Amino acid sequence: MFSQSTKEAIKTGLALSLTMMVVHWLGWQKTSWAMLTVFVLSLTNVYGFSALKSQNRAVGTLLGAVVAFVILSLFSQSPLGFFVAILSFLSFCVYMGFDTKRGYLFNIAITVCLVITSAGIDSGAAGLSTAILRLQETLLGVVVFSLVYRLVWPVTTESEFYRIANDTTAKIEEALDRESSSQLDEGRNNFDVPPLDIKPMAKNVKLLSDLIALPSSKKTELAEKKAILQHAVKGLMYCVSELKKRTEGRSSVSNESLRAALTDAKSALNDGDKQAIARLSKLPTARAEQLVQDVKPNRWKGIAVSLGVAITVIVMWLYLPAPGGALLPVFGLIIAVNVSQAPAKLATPVIMLYTVFAGSILAQYVLVFPTLTESWQLALIFFINVVGWYKLFELLNLGSVKVLMGNALINMVGSATELTPSYNIVSPLMMLVFLFVVMAIVRFYALLFEGLPSYVGLQHKHS
Repeated sequence: MFSQSTKEAIKTGLALSLTMMVVHWLGWQKTSWAMLTVFVLSLTNVYGFSALKSQNRAVGTLLGAVVAFVILSLFSQSPLGFFVAILSFLSFCVYMGFDTKRGYLFNIAITVCLVITSAGIDSGAAGLSTAILRLQETLLGVVVFSLVYRLVWPVTTESEFYRIANDTTAKIEEALDRESSSQLDEGRNNFDVPPLDIKPMAKNVKLLSDLIALPSSKKTELAEKKAILQHAVKGLMYCVSELKKRTEGRSSVSNESLRAALTDAKSALNDGDKQAIARLSKLPTARAEQLVQDVKPNRWKGIAVSLGVAITVIVMWLYLPAPGGALLPVFGLIIAVNVSQAPAKLATPVIMLYTVFAGSILAQYVLVFPTLTESWQLALIFFINVVGWYKLFELLNLGSVKVLMGNALINMVGSATELTPSYNIVSPLMMLVFLFVVMAIVRFYALLFEGLPSYVGLQHKHS
């Protein structure tokens, strides 16, 4: 009845709306943290990835709270020590943020640390209250998200694994048929054929490798057959690796050998054939990251850009009459962490897209939200926004900007969704101006440190 993208939009809108209503029912003052938790988790369409992200978010929240209280207890009377401690923890979190499995944990840790320290620097009680509320809302968001995504059109890790595996084998088979046909038609005995599009197959085998590495209950089929499926993925990875080498003129492996490896991989996937598994185990091992990663992550550049942005924002806040209390440094440092891996050229598109989202949402904030008096009415507005924007993204092929829309939707109108709503347009406009300023600083430092050499040895990738 509905397309997969429509189902995802409905589930996200439903989870966000229910989360807000539950927060109101519980009598908590702030809704945005729980709603942001739901939205971030919804960006992954496989429950296994969402479960890992939920775990990282909960642990990161706890870690950030602990570090915040340590910093407040040691340096609340020493401004220099306070900022040095914050920047040191920020650098550590940016460094660890490049880890593909646990990087999100440290991203959340520094975010929570900044929020709590900004609240607790003047009042320890306020910091403790903020920490408890943040943890409560994070856990609430995880629970509501899990219920919705488990009950409404669930996409299990197992079903997604087999769907991607079957799609990958079909793509590899098609590529081999294409090359065989080219050789036959042109009477050639080599593999000098038009370049293949390796990227879809490479992304698929990387995704299969990641799915197997996800935490899973021993009762699931994926966990029970993990060893067998790892050999099957190894076979698919070998085929894709050789096809990639072939496009670069570096492979001497014949089509027959690749077909044999592909047949063994299919046998391992479908019936766990022991002889096929034995042959697959003898294949050379290829790393999934090498197939999809054209540019090595540069941790040193990420740290340099983040520190440059953070120090600049702190100095501006100390010496310029910036309004909003601690909003500028907290907002700036959070952005500094999140853009540490982004290229400089993204700064302008991010500002333009965020302005479009913010403009639409602020118009609703001024014209629509003040007329709403019930929680279900607010929930309905959020549901309509999410489904509407998701369908627009589908038409324009802009799925990658969902995170900007969600951030604008939840943060810009946050005051209108609280238990005691307020409609002060100054705060969201100030946040928008701060975004422009910080992104300009980000662009400057990203260009400044563009030439820093990558230090590949610092990477901690998993396969």
